Amino acid sequence: MDLIQCMHEADLLVAHNAEFDAEVVRRFLVPDIPKEKWRCTMVMSRIAGFPGKLSRAAEAVGLEHQKMGGIDRLMKKFCTPQVQSQLGFNDQEDIDLFSKYCRFDVLACRDLYHALNSVVSVDWPSWVTHWEINARGIPIDAAFCEAASDFSKRGHGYVTYKLYMALGRKPAPASMKAFLEAKGYHPETGGIDDIRRAVPDEDVEMKEIVDLYEAHQEKSTLKYQVGLNMLCTDDRVRGSYMYEGTQTGRYSSYGLQIHNMKKSDSTVEEADKLVGRVHFTNPNSPKAAYSLLKPMGEGVRHM
Repeated sequence: MDLIQCMHEADLLVAHNAEFDAEVVRRFLVPDIPKEKWRCTMVMSRIAGFPGKLSRAAEAVGLEHQKMGGIDRLMKKFCTPQVQSQLGFNDQEDIDLFSKYCRFDVLACRDLYHALNSVVSVDWPSWVTHWEINARGIPIDAAFCEAASDFSKRGHGYVTYKLYMALGRKPAPASMKAFLEAKGYHPETGGIDDIRRAVPDEDVEMKEIVDLYEAHQEKSTLKYQVGLNMLCTDDRVRGSYMYEGTQTGRYSSYGLQIHNMKKSDSTVEEADKLVGRVHFTNPNSPKAAYSLLKPMGEGVRHM
């Protein structure tokens, strides 16, 4: 019986991070295997409180077959197209070693499934739904992300310069804390919350410096660049959601943390106007970029 016939006739197909394996099978071997046939030992491991990585899960459970280590060179050689095209498949010793690694990988996955199947309960239909959500993808407004990332970089340069002139040194939590202590204020740490509590509203000049420091520490616009890095050709992000991604059982995210984004009061129309203003502003003006970024808020609903 060949592999394709076995996959058609099997009641279940088991893999670690099964979404990846199933996609490879669908594209290159058997396009019509239903998702409901698959079982994922990575999900089972997380539900049981073990690590999601196969090697660590196998070690934690104490399986007979462990995932082989020390084959990073072969992974790069056989699984990276650019390297593969240069080196080819001519070294039989490497081929045999990599084949052994693949067999151990399958055996470790099989043993992990048998070890956990009787003690772990998984809502497999919900997992399939999560898989379909990831496959469909989440639409992202690429133009908005590009504008936000671009102006964030320019605005950050302006803020860094202004802070350096005010502090007389490179902006950092330690230097900001030392600067305030020299002015008679004593924050517990260089964190923005402690610094805001230490400086009274009446000191307008110092409050402006604190505002600059907060803008300098702000990392909220990094999410836009992450979204662009993960963008597919149809302007959607895929593979971001992780079923049973935490020990508490809730979803988490990989890469773009969409479920953690804050909401703002900005409407889509207001966001569109902002992007328009971005494009008509002098591209060499970091101060203008900073002034436009301030009203952008945390979560304009373009993400």
